Amino acid sequence: MTEVRPVQAAALRGAQCQSTAWVVDEGKEGARYQRVFRVSTGASGLSTSPGHHVIQRRIDGLHNSSSYPSPYGWNMYRPSCFTSWGEAFHGGVSSSAVLWYPASHGCVRMLHPDIDYLWRKGGNAIGTSVYVYGAWQG
Repeated sequence: MTEVRPVQAAALRGAQCQSTAWVVDEGKEGARYQRVFRVSTGASGLSTSPGHHVIQRRIDGLHNSSSYPSPYGWNMYRPSCFTSWGEAFHGGVSSSAVLWYPASHGCVRMLHPDIDYLWRKGGNAIGTSVYVYGAWQG
């Protein structure tokens, strides 16, 4: 079976020190940045795990974290998990939860239209590399 991936050899890169994430096309000519997103990473004491990870599972819908359950019944919009303990790229309950500084429980919070972009372009396929860089300098 052939998998269709509109973004070839995609990688998601996130910089905690800048509260940004990028979709990168890692083609033969080197890395080309496709899009930059505003994100909110892990708060003090709950920082997003730095290093190289791989998207392991995705949920195309609403999900309620078992570690940090929400009274709303859900707190993650279309999560793409990149660690075995559940850190993920996902939308929050509202766009107001995507702050300019680290405020999550370790996940990478993004605006809903940005999460939809990742799903539409295949930038969050199972096996996609995720690189998390830096530490917040706030």
